[in-house]
Amino acid sequence: MRYQTSAPAQAYKQVEFGSAGRGKLVVMLYEGAIKFLTLAAEALERNDYAQKGLYIGRATDVIGELRSSLNFKDGADIARQLDRIYQYMITRLWRANVDRDQAAVKEVVGLLETLCDAWKQAVQEQLRTPDRSSRPGGGGGLQVTV
Repeated sequence: MRYQTSAPAQAYKQVEFGSAGRGKLVVMLYEGAIKFLTLAAEALERNDYAQKGLYIGRATDVIGELRSSLNFKDGADIARQLDRIYQYMITRLWRANVDRDQAAVKEVVGLLETLCDAWKQAVQEQLRTPDRSSRPGGGGGLQVTV
């Protein structure tokens, strides 16, 4: 009998994503984009432009996913602000890719780290006070102010 080593790993990842709360998923997306951009910066240092392009593309895809998941109905102000930030990041990464600009990649990493830290704090707060909807004015749900 032949075992596929990737099948258990894939199943684990599906369970991990399936059981994670929305906030944790957002944090995981930020961390993934940061990882891709760190790899892109390293590729730039090695003059490996194919890998640089690959990793910038992956990070841009993640940022695009974050952007497409914005809820403009319930979180209009923050959603608009995040939309502008995400668009800025995508534009900077496009230029970084074309111009081979490591400083632009690092700038976007810094922005992603700031947002990721804010989401981590919000998730921790949510874990400390899981039933916010029962409090007056609590409203429930995860809210982040950036």
